[in-house]
Formats: sequence, structure tokens, C-alpha cells
Amino acid sequence: MVDEHVRSCAGRRTWHDDVVAFSRSLRVRAAVAQLALGQLFGVGEHLHGTPPVASHLFNEGTAWNLALGIGLFWPRSGLALRPG
Repeated sequence: MVDEHVRSCAGRRTWHDDVVAFSRSLRVRAAVAQLALGQLFGVGEHLHGTPPVASHLFNEGTAWNLALGIGLFWPRSGLALRPG
């Protein structure tokens, strides 16, 4: 009966949609807060036992080497970016 009223009444339908969106934003906000706290306290660094700087430099170096390797593997793809 309530669902029928919500479907037939535009005001209630708008209210219901707003409540659903707000409820979702609260759930997402909690998940983002958990991720932020994990980043803040460096959960990953404590689990692996590596110093934070070494881990960061390793990840950065790996990303750079991967990008360079892809760039050298497909040299002709850069021709499209060349001016003129």
C-alpha cells in the first residue's frame, strides 16, 4: 500500500529518491573514511615490514619502468602525437 502511494505521488517519489541517494552517500562516506584511515596509518607498510620510503620508491620505479617499456615496445604509436 505504501509502495503504491509512493509510485503514484510525485512528491513522495521525489522524497523517496532523495532518501535513497542520501542513504547511499552515507554508506560510501563510511567506506571512504575507512580507506582514508588505512592510508593515514599506513596499514600496508606495517604488514610488509618495509620502510615507507623504500616501498614508495619501489612502486614509483616499477611504474616508470613499465611505462618506458611500453613506450619502447610501441614506438610508432608516438607518431600520432608528433606536431605537424
